[in-house]
Amino acid sequence: MNSPSPYAKFFFVFFVTAGLFGQAPNFSASISANSGGDESYVMTFGFSPAATDSFDTGMDSYAPPAPPPPAFDAALVWSGERYYTQILNGSADDLVEHQYGYFTCL
Repeated sequence: MNSPSPYAKFFFVFFVTAGLFGQAPNFSASISANSGGDESYVMTFGFSPAATDSFDTGMDSYAPPAPPPPAFDAALVWSGERYYTQILNGSADDLVEHQYGYFTCL
């Protein structure tokens, strides 16, 4: 059986890894916060090349102002704004750390 030359192996690994690591981040994940009662909040965060680091109509959703205590509340916080969904810019040219905050009240 013929095996690929070392050069063929190198180019295969190079193109596969370049394709995997040269792409912009594009994912989302959701977390749920629950006080143990009937109220539950689903919050979605992530990155997309089509998003900006501010509010994007059709992609992000603001959370309403927090209710007065002792009501349960949860939201993502980005740039001082409360969100249920916040997708940030996922550009291969902008691979800096993005740190979300969160707000809970019980």
